[in-house]
Amino acid sequence: MDKKNLAKVLSLTLASTLLCSSLLPVESFSKTLVGGSTQYKTNIPLTIGSSRTLALGFYEWSGLELYKKLGNQTFWSYLPYTNRIFLSFNGQQINSLLADPNEANLLNQFIYNAAQRGIKVELLLGDPSWALDGYRDSLIKIISELSRFHFAGIQLDIEKSQLPLNEQNLWNTGIVKTIKAVRSYSRNIPIGLSLNYQVASTSLLNNLYKAGLNEAVIMIYSINANRIEQVVTPIIKSNPRLLFSVAQSIEPTTVLPASETYSSVGETTAVTDWSNLYQYFSKFPNFKNIIVQSFEYFLQAKN
Repeated sequence: MDKKNLAKVLSLTLASTLLCSSLLPVESFSKTLVGGSTQYKTNIPLTIGSSRTLALGFYEWSGLELYKKLGNQTFWSYLPYTNRIFLSFNGQQINSLLADPNEANLLNQFIYNAAQRGIKVELLLGDPSWALDGYRDSLIKIISELSRFHFAGIQLDIEKSQLPLNEQNLWNTGIVKTIKAVRSYSRNIPIGLSLNYQVASTSLLNNLYKAGLNEAVIMIYSINANRIEQVVTPIIKSNPRLLFSVAQSIEPTTVLPASETYSSVGETTAVTDWSNLYQYFSKFPNFKNIIVQSFEYFLQAKN
C-alpha cells in the first residue's frame, strides 16, 4: 500500500474508532509495515488514549529507535488502549540526547505528541547494580542529566534475580535505599518500581512506600488469569497506600515458556484477556494499569 492510501485508511479507521465505545469492534483493522528487517502487524484498532475497559502501558527499551523507524503517525496508531509508555535509553542514546540538539528536540516532540494523545511518557531505568551501595550515585547522575526533559514519572526496573547470587541478599535493604535516594533528588515526580511478585512482601512494600515509592508494578508473567488474580489481589489489598500495576509479557517463546507469554496465543487474545484483568483489578482504588513487556514484542506477535 502506498503512503497516500495508507494515510487514507488510517484516517478512516481513526474516525470509526472515535465513534465506537465498545472494547473490540466486530471488524478489526489489519495494518502491516516493514521496518528494517522486521515486519510489524497488528489487528488491534486505532485508539486514542485508554478506554474505560482497558488502560495499557508499554515498556519500550529501545529509546526512540522504533519511533524513528515507524514514523510519527504509524507509531501512535499502533498503541492500543494506551495511556503510558515506560521509555528507556542506553548509554549511547543518553549521550546523544545530551549532546545533539536534534535528538533532544525529537524527545521533547515525542513527549508532547504523547501528551496530545492522553499518553504519559515515563523514564524507564534498569540496572540491578543500582540496588548496591557502590553504584547508586550513577543512577542519580542519569536522572539528573535527563531531568531537563518533561517525563511524567520515573520507573525503575532493578531486579533482585539479575544480581549475582552472592549479592542478592543485599537487594532488600539496598532497593529501599535506592528509592529513598531517588526520592531525595526527585521530590515531586512519581516513582515506580517493577518487581517480581515473589519478592513483593508486605513488609518490603511498606518500607518502599516509606522511602518514597508511589507505585509497584507487579511482574507476574502468566497467561492464566485466575492465577494472576489469586496472587496479586492480596498484595494490592494489603498495601492500600501504594498504587499498583500488573506487568504481563508478550515476549517470544524463545525467551519465556509458552505458559508465561501471550505471544503463544496472539495479540487479539492478549488484549481481550488484559481487558478482563483490568476490569477485575479496577475495583481496587489503588490499581492503575496493565503494563506490557514490551511494545516492540507486541508488534511482532502473531494475530
